[in-house]
Order: sequence, then C-alpha cells, then structure tokens
Amino acid sequence: MPLLSSVKSVPGDPARKQAERILALSALMPIALQPVFAEWLGRHSNGVVSNPGKPVLVAWLAGMDPGRANAEYQLILAQIAWLELLSESTQIDALQKETR
Repeated sequence: MPLLSSVKSVPGDPARKQAERILALSALMPIALQPVFAEWLGRHSNGVVSNPGKPVLVAWLAGMDPGRANAEYQLILAQIAWLELLSESTQIDALQKETR
C-alpha cells in the first residue's frame, strides 16, 4: 500500500471520486448512525479504514484492482442505504408507538 502522502488526486481518479461520494453520503446520515457506519467500515476493511477520512479511503480503494474497488464501493453505498432505511423504519415505529 502506498504511503498516504504519495497518493495524489488526479482529475477523473475513480478512487478519489468514490471516496468523496462515500464521505458525502455518510455525512448526510443521521448523527447517531455515523459511528455505526464508521465501525462497520473499519471492520469491513480489516481495520484499514478505521476512521473514515478521504486520504485513507482513497488509498484503500486505489490499492485494489478497479473491479474489486467498484464492488467495494457498491457494497459501501448499499450499507449506507441500509442504515438510512433502518433509521427511517425505527423512526416510523417510534411515531406509531407514540400515537397509540
């Protein structure tokens, strides 16, 4: 794995774009779920991305062959979507209990 300082962002760099999208979407998650996502990503990456930040995420994705990096990207997006659905479902359940 290259040193983080040697990872240069290049226009059109897929790993950079993927990392930026992941971080943007994870920032939109409810605050309570952000640590849950960070913990999941840390476990999923075998501790490589233990604190989701752009340089670490870019280096992790850039260190994979493009097909695997894309598969990881899609899986991470699915995890974010699942957590958002979980949050919405929990909120709906709470509201339903309050109205009973």
